[in-house]
Amino acid sequence: MTPFKATKKIETTNKEVNSVFEFSPYIDAMKKDSRKNCPVLRATNAMGDQWSILILREFFLEGPRRFQDLQDVLKVSPNTLSGRLQKLEKAGIIERHQYSSNPPRAEYHLTEAGRALSPVMGALHTWGSAYTPDLE
Repeated sequence: MTPFKATKKIETTNKEVNSVFEFSPYIDAMKKDSRKNCPVLRATNAMGDQWSILILREFFLEGPRRFQDLQDVLKVSPNTLSGRLQKLEKAGIIERHQYSSNPPRAEYHLTEAGRALSPVMGALHTWGSAYTPDLE
């Protein structure tokens, strides 16, 4: 038995996938890369923890966000949020625009690289809808 089992029937535009081998174009591409420098490793290094993914979700749902907006919605500690925003900024996924100098205040925006994560976020949403139970 697999640890993830479909909890709901979802509609997709893709045909049903019965085997991991039906993803062979992706697997073939992964096999060509060194595991020490593979794109999956580099991508997860840039944004691969829960808080970073949830921060990105907020940008896709709401657009540009301020620090306090993110903290209010996510209920994350200021230090954790600050660290994740810095990591996403360093990775070129978001950019910081200062809108006030006294006190210093900034708004964060997705970059082109961040907006390119839209299909990834959609895939996470689709997978979560199909294979995870509701939390409430």
